[in-house]
Amino acid sequence: MDFETICQRIKNLKIQGASDVAKAGMKALELRLNEQQPKNKSEALEILTATKDQILQLRPTEPLLKNSIRYILAEAEKADTLKRVKKNISETRSKFIKLIEEGKQKIAEIGARRVSGTILTHCHSSTAMGIILQSKDDIDRVYVTETRPRYQGRITAQELLDEGLDTIMIVDSAARYFMKEIDYVLVGADVITSEGNVINKIGTATMSLIAHEARIPLYVATNLLKFNPTTMMGNLEEIEERDWREIWKDKPEKLTVRNPAFDVTPAELIDGLITEAGIISPEMILQAVQEHFPWVLNQD
Repeated sequence: MDFETICQRIKNLKIQGASDVAKAGMKALELRLNEQQPKNKSEALEILTATKDQILQLRPTEPLLKNSIRYILAEAEKADTLKRVKKNISETRSKFIKLIEEGKQKIAEIGARRVSGTILTHCHSSTAMGIILQSKDDIDRVYVTETRPRYQGRITAQELLDEGLDTIMIVDSAARYFMKEIDYVLVGADVITSEGNVINKIGTATMSLIAHEARIPLYVATNLLKFNPTTMMGNLEEIEERDWREIWKDKPEKLTVRNPAFDVTPAELIDGLITEAGIISPEMILQAVQEHFPWVLNQD
């Protein structure tokens, strides 16, 4: 798969989930460098910088992608030769993927000690799925929202069925109706801000409000590497708004259709962030990132 193909797959949501998007973005960066055939380190770094901007524009609400690219570029800049630049990129990409996967395994083990009974989940999160599968002997059933307009809930439902879990799909707007049957709400995250707010698939904030009203605990399964350091400086995370055709391809001519891909769940509606560092309150996010991944806090 070449650079342009990977970029198109990221942009068109053929590659979904923050972890898979980050892995694909890192691979695209390495491919681009090899395709451009730089003659020296200086040319290589120019290509990498330009490619970084191109890749990050594909999915603006993805700090894990941003942090992975930043991590690779920082290591590439340390090299003293072109050959070493390429070697650093390859080695750093493998190292970052290992960080993601080891983090997800720790999160699954930690989360499995907390959730049980009947679970409600929204969209498709490989990190949240890891917890559910790790604790499946203690789970009675899982309610899955459709997650319109792209229906990512169908991916979650199929994975749960493949594992033999009792799975019930509901439309997004039925969450309040079924909340009385839920023991825990478990979702993933695309972004964690410096205030401990979570940005995730559109509809997550609604789920959090409904859970709060019903006094049902809501946990967010997330790797600390999804922290966005720019929010410390007052910047607001950009909310990607996707093509209206995803909702209604042949809409009436004068009708305006809005299609935000994400929303913000405030920290006060989150019972805990299930991370590789343990289950922490949203307010502790800065301390946890500083302790485990201090380089994330450094601004470009």
